Amino acid sequence: MDYPLARLLHLAAMAAWFGAMMFVTGDVRFTVAKLGDFQGLADRVRRIRRAAKLASIVVLLTGFYLLYIMGGFGGVPIAVHVGLFNTLVLFAVQATYFRSLEALLHDSTDATALARLRWLGPSFHALWFATLVLMVFQKVIG
Repeated sequence: MDYPLARLLHLAAMAAWFGAMMFVTGDVRFTVAKLGDFQGLADRVRRIRRAAKLASIVVLLTGFYLLYIMGGFGGVPIAVHVGLFNTLVLFAVQATYFRSLEALLHDSTDATALARLRWLGPSFHALWFATLVLMVFQKVIG
């Protein structure tokens, strides 16, 4: 696989991951605010979780492949290092988010799960935005 194809796949996987997580956090926010259909939410979350997990793995694998093509960590700007760190943090946030979401769906009255979901969504969005900014402006930053 050459560089342009790998980069296109990397960007497409990032867009899919971003889209899946944006959808699920918005859906959760709406369902929690309305104390709506948690069973329907559970079904949607299971599908989205699989898609987000697959997309995040493709992002990581294509990212490491791009690093390899560009000569390793020494051949890329510092913004890519920071972007990789943010991506790894996003993996952890995503896992925590889905664990909290599952706790909520098991017991929709769990105040701790509700509180965690309220701050994890915006936290995820802030980290994602920082990662995208670093990747888009990597030549300016690094």
